[in-house]
Amino acid sequence: MKKAIFRLAGLAVLAGAGWGGYRLYKQIPERTDQIPTTKVQKSDVVIRAFSRGELRAVRAQTLLAPNLNGTIQVTQLAVQSVDEQVKKAKADLAIQQSEDSVQLLKTRYDVRRAELEVKRTRSSTPSTGKRTS
Repeated sequence: MKKAIFRLAGLAVLAGAGWGGYRLYKQIPERTDQIPTTKVQKSDVVIRAFSRGELRAVRAQTLLAPNLNGTIQVTQLAVQSVDEQVKKAKADLAIQQSEDSVQLLKTRYDVRRAELEVKRTRSSTPSTGKRTS
């Protein structure tokens, strides 16, 4: 009885190994048949090369600057700071222009309201028939 159980267990292990091998065999052709593809796009090709060594200029030119009695250094941070100040000034200018246009519209409205008030008071007062110059 024990021999039969061991034989059946061994047969089950062999059958499982055979099934696993068959599944592995079926997946191998699928992997080799797949060719990676992508959509073709027209654009610039960027090539970056890295190397070590000394870089020398072909031509050199001296730049002259006024003497400011000290060391001057322009940094990216300073450029960004100035850019932000320019943006702030433009935003402040836009706000001021908006406020001015609102004030102008309000003033025009007040003038028009005053004109209508004058017309209303002229039409409500009885006319004497005499004109004054």
